[in-house]
Amino acid sequence: MMRIALASYLTAALLVCGYAAAGTAPFAFKTNHCVPQSSCIGMLPVQSTALAPISVKPGAEPPAVCISLAMGILMREDAILCEAFIASGKGTPRQRATALVNLGHWQTAMLPQEIINPVKSFESWDRAIAEDPAFAEPHVAKAGSAALRERHEEAISNYDRALALAPRHWRAMFGKASVLMARGQIAEAIALGREAVDAAPGVSIAYQYHASLLMASDDLEGAATAYRKAGETYQGERRRVPGLMQTPSPWSELARLEIRLGHLDRALSAADRVIGQQGENTADAFDFLLRAEINERSGRAADAANDYEKAVSMLDPGYERIDDFRARIAVLRASVGNSAAGTAFRDLLRSGKLQSILRVQVFLNNRGFDDVTIDGKPSAALEKALERCLSNSECRESMGRSI
Repeated sequence: MMRIALASYLTAALLVCGYAAAGTAPFAFKTNHCVPQSSCIGMLPVQSTALAPISVKPGAEPPAVCISLAMGILMREDAILCEAFIASGKGTPRQRATALVNLGHWQTAMLPQEIINPVKSFESWDRAIAEDPAFAEPHVAKAGSAALRERHEEAISNYDRALALAPRHWRAMFGKASVLMARGQIAEAIALGREAVDAAPGVSIAYQYHASLLMASDDLEGAATAYRKAGETYQGERRRVPGLMQTPSPWSELARLEIRLGHLDRALSAADRVIGQQGENTADAFDFLLRAEINERSGRAADAANDYEKAVSMLDPGYERIDDFRARIAVLRASVGNSAAGTAFRDLLRSGKLQSILRVQVFLNNRGFDDVTIDGKPSAALEKALERCLSNSECRESMGRSI
């Protein structure tokens, strides 16, 4: 930015008198008065006092990513920016403390040595406390890290310090409640969890935390209700809290719980909400796998196969279970007599997956295809036997049910 100084300037104004009489000089210079029929400008100093330079460049603002609690984890370049801001000593104590909290979360998540034994992150959070002793957030950060490592007494002490500074800090309440639950203090944990969700009315992720707490206490129906409340205020956005990159959709968690409760129609409805909010073309592969499982359990074989195929198309080819999913596609297609089963099975055999090939070989051998060797290897004889089976609807559908 340019720095512009206002220069000293000439302000002398001459007394200009214009005579009406012809033949007189058009201008006359006077020092103290004007003649009649003249127009006059009063005399001003010849030169003004020089003004102090004025800059049009605003003062440097603290980096916005550093002075607000980062929802999630800083990017590396942001962490470097925050380190520089902290070292500069600029900003308010709360701004520097916030930057230190953010930095601590980044250190504990991204530095390999910190993941096992957080030292730098705790130093950052202690510096944040020193910068702003009234700030609850560094105590919450220390407590969460201690709880993750099952240092329960340390975690509760830090949560209590945070709550002494901010009694309605709902994340601190839930954090302490989860530690109490881990220590078997179930009634205390549930009571504190209710206080926490009351302190965050309408906050989707708070209801989701409450559901997790109820799950831990085996109140599955209560957890399902809490997940639904979380879903009612969830719009498909990326939901984060400090130190956590992303929480799953409450609908996907509800879907898994409804499977556990045996409510497959409700589970499917919840899974549809997950994919519907993201869009069929942008939903995650694991969301399709979840819905595929529900469809398969519900007897919707064609729908399940479609969802498995969508998931497989999105997954990395080296994903360890990808051939298991290909096997499910093949047997599901076969179970409903779908002609695409032949292609699915051939792709499965050519994948070279030992267990998948063995299952096909054992089935065919048991169905009287004695020329099929059970060795887990693809072969021309295996493919011919498969073709004969798939051309027979009874054999094809039996294969789909059995494998």
